[in-house]
Amino acid sequence: MIQGTNDYSIVSKRSVEMLYKPVLSGSEDKPTEYFKHVVKKPQRRSPAINRGYWLRMHSIKESLRSIMDQSTSETVIIINLGAGYDVLPFELLENEKTNIFCIDVDYPDLISKKISLIRGSSELRHIINEKSESAIPKHGIMLKTDNYAAVGCDLNDLPLFEQLMTELNLCRDDVCSIFIAEVSLAYMKPTCANPIIQETSKFPNSHFLLLEQLLPAGERHPFSRTMLYHFSRLDSPLQCVQTYPTIEEQCERITSLGFNNVEARDLFHFWKALSADIKSKIASVEAFDEWEEFVMYAQHYIVLHATNSNVQVYQDTEDEKEGTESTEFVETNLITIEGPELIQRKFAACQSFEGDIVLHGGLDITRSNTTVVIKGNCATEITHNDPLSKLMCQSLTNHNGKLHLSGGRSAPGKPTTECWSIGKLQEKLPDLLEPRSRHCAVSTENGLLLFGGCNGDAFSLLSDVNLPAAWKNISSSMPNLEAAAMCYHDGLGLIAGGMLKSGTINGTVYSFYVQGDTVISKPIFQHKLLARYGSKVVHLKGSEYIFIGGVSFHQLFNQENWLVKFNIDTKTVIPLKISDDDWNNFPMLVGFNATIDETSKITCIGGGAVCFAFGSVSNPQLLTIVHSST
Repeated sequence: MIQGTNDYSIVSKRSVEMLYKPVLSGSEDKPTEYFKHVVKKPQRRSPAINRGYWLRMHSIKESLRSIMDQSTSETVIIINLGAGYDVLPFELLENEKTNIFCIDVDYPDLISKKISLIRGSSELRHIINEKSESAIPKHGIMLKTDNYAAVGCDLNDLPLFEQLMTELNLCRDDVCSIFIAEVSLAYMKPTCANPIIQETSKFPNSHFLLLEQLLPAGERHPFSRTMLYHFSRLDSPLQCVQTYPTIEEQCERITSLGFNNVEARDLFHFWKALSADIKSKIASVEAFDEWEEFVMYAQHYIVLHATNSNVQVYQDTEDEKEGTESTEFVETNLITIEGPELIQRKFAACQSFEGDIVLHGGLDITRSNTTVVIKGNCATEITHNDPLSKLMCQSLTNHNGKLHLSGGRSAPGKPTTECWSIGKLQEKLPDLLEPRSRHCAVSTENGLLLFGGCNGDAFSLLSDVNLPAAWKNISSSMPNLEAAAMCYHDGLGLIAGGMLKSGTINGTVYSFYVQGDTVISKPIFQHKLLARYGSKVVHLKGSEYIFIGGVSFHQLFNQENWLVKFNIDTKTVIPLKISDDDWNNFPMLVGFNATIDETSKITCIGGGAVCFAFGSVSNPQLLTIVHSST
């Protein structure tokens, strides 16, 4: 079944080639396409999968280019272990000025099919200089020209691998040998994969590039659980990741196998290292609103470089972790309700109202326009007489005893200006001045206040005095943020997290209050654990708040820091540790909502994520959070 993972990967890379290459090539001419020779029926993947595979391909190419740029050898030999139908050799041979010899290694039957694809393409035959093809030697070297070889070898057969590498004359001082294992050794047990890695360390001037899965928050993180189940269901379980789940353990592994110089990053490091120009071009490829799943995906992959030379590929250092107060334990409970399918919605709008929890819209299999009311442990769905648009990423606010529904989006990049009151009586409210999605809304003494999620003014107010007059934008020094968290109590508001227009995540906590036609805001303090996208903030008491869920560009949140408490007076952050039992089945705190009722009980409802190509996860239960401050 590992063959199936190759097929999926190649089709995904072809999707990237069709969409990304024309934008990023920097040429007015149509860029050369290579995957078209091995993918006869292309499919367009989702935006998150396209961006994820582009980043995966980019990380390998950038690592290769850095090694080759620093090489003093006349010839660079690139050996792709478990190459599948990947076209990297043909792209390198046609575009790199370095003298390159490429070797593809995979199962004999797969290599045989790849050779048929090569022979069926005049362009590929030209690239590998087919006229120089030599008589086929023994022992699995199934195709060999003066710049390319296709080798049929089961990598579980170490003696055969050693023999083939010897026959290809790789053990030479005058060449630079670069071995690539892009999610190939991951399917082999460590007892079989490790000897292959160890063998590559014996070559003079050798380099080893590894890209495979990580479990940075353990195998019980909701994304990790989904990923592991996906590969097991395909009958191609990941064999190494549970033995070497973190970057540190992977580095120790490779060092123990004979490489003295080992450096590694997670895949998301390569996104952060991109220039603003490249990110802008990527943003223009297709509408994108899947940041959470993209970030979590990239944080679940390692890109590692190992060598016995002094070549360093990843020059910049990783972020240092910021100090926190001592961790406190937090009590969480999962509550099963009647009608659990009704709350399995992602990016719905939610609000406590008259002792109940009201959930509206959002995404299950498709976007919804119905309202769900949760009374105690029972969920009931309400269909409106005047059907509302099917939207997600809206805001729902209890203001003056009415539920105000504002903004949201249909497809990515298509936010709306719609506003409604959806209490006992459904009423159309004035439209927003501009579309907003992934914004925040709170009820204030001055009116209904919206923040962020748009291209214009950060704040907009629907004043109680001027009803039914239209919204008005009000001035502020606050930066405009997408997917920030906001709460308001006793005349004081607080904003944390969210994404700036530059694409960086805000780690500063701001306080604010409304004064006439102005929002007066003030930065309080900043901390990396508060730099979150898609989180929720709830006021506990006094100067204490709890920050729940979301994703970070600094790390994958885990059992000890997905929930944190912070104090705006002492400017301290305290991670709240989830118990082992609760963590085993903890919900996905992405695309969720958090409410607090009159008794100060915090309830998280809905949420989930499409975990890249590994499947979806949704939350069929309510999560309650109990903390001493409440």
